[in-house]
Amino acid sequence: MGKILFALLGFILFYFSLALGEETMLKSYRTWHHVKSMVIFDKKHPLYEPFFGIHHVYINKKGLNTVKVKDKRSFPDGTKIAIVFYQHKEDNGAFIEGEKDWKPL
Repeated sequence: MGKILFALLGFILFYFSLALGEETMLKSYRTWHHVKSMVIFDKKHPLYEPFFGIHHVYINKKGLNTVKVKDKRSFPDGTKIAIVFYQHKEDNGAFIEGEKDWKPL
């Protein structure tokens, strides 16, 4: 349940940041810390609809120490999380990144 809440928080923060300044956000997240990547490919996953595909999660320096904590995460003011979505495609038995996939909430 905690992972789902963390993911939803990330989605919300990412789209809120895009609404405030898409161009600035798109340039700045690339200097942040990569938290994780994952592929949601099966309907068994609770976030399959509408977030199937490949995801790369980034966090700015303000929130970095928080993601290292396993329990009771509390993000400090100024924390920003970006989740970059890609469609996935199969290539010789592997899922690889396809087109960037902007998913509105």
